[in-house]
Amino acid sequence: MDRVTLINKSKKNRDQDVVRPGQGTDEIYLGQRETEVREILGKPDHTIRRFRDSYFYIYKRKGMDLDFGKKSGKLKVIFFYREGCEGHGAAKVITDKGVRPGDTRAKVVRTYGSPDDQHTASVFRDGFYLREWFFYRIGIQFQFGPDRRVDIISISRKKKKKSS
Repeated sequence: MDRVTLINKSKKNRDQDVVRPGQGTDEIYLGQRETEVREILGKPDHTIRRFRDSYFYIYKRKGMDLDFGKKSGKLKVIFFYREGCEGHGAAKVITDKGVRPGDTRAKVVRTYGSPDDQHTASVFRDGFYLREWFFYRIGIQFQFGPDRRVDIISISRKKKKKSS
């Protein structure tokens, strides 16, 4: 059996994929090429090319967005969504420490501790809601909805501490 067949068989036997900070899941992980991702997830619902230094595959039903940085680039950031967030279905994921989309902000703090960087939520005059977020150097970020629950979990490369 090839790798894709093994992944698909094992995926049927479990409910959620485990997400590891700075890496991704067993099947979708940082550094993958577009062709590898398409073999596993199929054709994306659509792509977004309008941002400089970003080239996204959007999988709304799977609750995932993937940023390759540029066309034919390697996977740089993985976004896992909570059901209904920005029109996405629920990503069936759980972090290696037990946090899922939809969990509370308090659970994130209990589980991961104080973030290395964070930003509070803002509501603009036009009603646009800019989510509160927590960033951890280990390669994981959490964005929270107005109900203070995890809307988005994003995975990126681990960041080194700045030397003083």
